[in-house]
Amino acid sequence: ARGIRFIRMVKEDAYDVVVGNPPYQGTSRMKDAKYVALNYPRGKADLYAAFLERGLQLVKEGGVSALVTMRGWMFLTQFTALREGLLQERDLRLIGDVDRGAFSSVPDEVLAAAMSVFRKLPPANEPSIAMQPTPLSDKSRDSGRTERKRAAVLAQVGRFEFEANRLA
Repeated sequence: ARGIRFIRMVKEDAYDVVVGNPPYQGTSRMKDAKYVALNYPRGKADLYAAFLERGLQLVKEGGVSALVTMRGWMFLTQFTALREGLLQERDLRLIGDVDRGAFSSVPDEVLAAAMSVFRKLPPANEPSIAMQPTPLSDKSRDSGRTERKRAAVLAQVGRFEFEANRLA
């Protein structure tokens, strides 16, 4: 019965909003790597990248998928098709590069994170928002780093508007 309920819960085109922090797991060592590659070829290198596509499958037309993921999908060559597909097919509302120190519970320099908010619509002719709450040159590693990032996001430090439809 639980399995049936779960299948009903993850029905495509069913939700107004999907919010998540998907698992960060390279698929090369996964038992179900073929499933991910077959169903999410643009994000097949890592589960978090596949979730970028899956979140948009779950929301209704006009719905929003908001995820905190690793930031590699924004820069690495292996995710070029994913970036291009998302920018050409969906409406990017926010991209935030919070880099390292986004989570106080993750020690040291283990994880560099990004926030993304996509609407399940074609790209809009209105500005998108990019955020980089701390400069890349900030290499601080003290216990207050995460709180400074949170404060900078709330104060909209490092907020920029841009036209995402020109990037595609």
